Amino acid sequence: LLVWAARKDDWLRRQVRSLLDPSRTELPGLLALCAALIASLWLFLGVLQDLIAGDPLVHADHTILHFVTRLRADWATQLAVVIVTFGNGIVTLFVAGTSLVWLDRINAWRAVAYGIASVIGAVLFTAGLDLALHRSPPTPAGPVWNLFPFPGGHTAVLAALYSFIAILVAARLQTTGRLIVAMTTFLFIVAEGGARVYLGAGWLSTELAAAAFGIAWAISLGLAYLVRPLEDIPPRQLVIVAGSALLVAGFPVSVLTHQAERQRYALRPVTRVMSYASWQQDGWRDLPTRRLDLFGFAAQPLDIQWLGSAHSLEAVLQRQGWRPAPARTWRSVLSVLAPNADATTLPTVPQWQNGLASGLVMIKATKSASHSRLVLRLWPSQTDVVNRAGGHAPLWLGAVDRERLRRLYSVVIVPKDLGPAEGVIRRLADVLPGAKLVLRGTRPVLLAGTLQGGPAHHTARRAPS
Repeated sequence: LLVWAARKDDWLRRQVRSLLDPSRTELPGLLALCAALIASLWLFLGVLQDLIAGDPLVHADHTILHFVTRLRADWATQLAVVIVTFGNGIVTLFVAGTSLVWLDRINAWRAVAYGIASVIGAVLFTAGLDLALHRSPPTPAGPVWNLFPFPGGHTAVLAALYSFIAILVAARLQTTGRLIVAMTTFLFIVAEGGARVYLGAGWLSTELAAAAFGIAWAISLGLAYLVRPLEDIPPRQLVIVAGSALLVAGFPVSVLTHQAERQRYALRPVTRVMSYASWQQDGWRDLPTRRLDLFGFAAQPLDIQWLGSAHSLEAVLQRQGWRPAPARTWRSVLSVLAPNADATTLPTVPQWQNGLASGLVMIKATKSASHSRLVLRLWPSQTDVVNRAGGHAPLWLGAVDRERLRRLYSVVIVPKDLGPAEGVIRRLADVLPGAKLVLRGTRPVLLAGTLQGGPAHHTARRAPS
């Protein structure tokens, strides 16, 4: 291309020569920016396609939200609130205004124009995405300190602004300095998006799409800025100006709004209430039919609905030969390396339903005890069943799977899932209190358990064949 560009003198060939001239030190940086642009655009378009098509990523939003909710800790919540506060609209616009005013004072007018374009483009993008998808955030936006009301607006503007500032800073640095600036900016964007997902302020897919677009938009503007002669922008001074503005605005806003933000993002468990008669009649159909893993994919059928405490089911199953799954300790985990490991002593693989961990895991050896086993798992449905007599109990969702142990590469034993065990569910209907078999399509679903303080039903009824 360089030889071709040197043959004539026109506008296109001059641009090619300016980009590929070996004497220009910007070439490696431009190539790195192009690679980052391709990666961010690939991520953005992939997430956008999933959002439009309703692919598993949309279901993963809910499962991951429930999963991180169970991991809530007070210190982590306080840290996440501080991180989110440093990325809110007022702080971000203060950093943008301070940096652009300083760039204007040193006559870097092209940088000012591109900086304004980075913020405006990100705002317009999130507004258009909201109009197209109509997705509400998990936590409603607060009435104060919210200058970007659209889902993903904070992350998109923040990613675009700080990425463009990083490009301006890195343009006059060596390779090591560029890597430090790029990684620091990237980690700051990831921390902001991760904190918002952790607090329930945004969906994972929305934050990914917003961050990817913001970075891609900033890189596009940066490439357009760098192909022309660079303005005289001292990189260290720009870092000091932007960093000082972030601290000067971030600390007061964090102190003034910390308590309000903690209350806003506090956990508010939502439990559905259903009457016993409704559950027995048709309400069981409204509960999830399959388990959703952490990636939003449908897994095994949920063919058991247990009414009561998990401890009460555990007591009934133990009388039928079931036993609690071994705890996951170093000793039990290392037992997968034992030459003659027993199926009842090996730990089970953890599974989540819509982001919720299992509340009960029971195992039972089959005829070949050393090679196969049954695993029953129970997950909370976030539904309470009540009746007029004052009875009430939580409703659980469960599944029974067959697992066969096989040795992988003659070193480690791993369980292989053989699918749901319908016959076991029919046998459980004979021993569980209040059991009734119903049909969902051709699959039997077991309704069992009793209400506390309510009438108990001890007769098992089978679905018609």
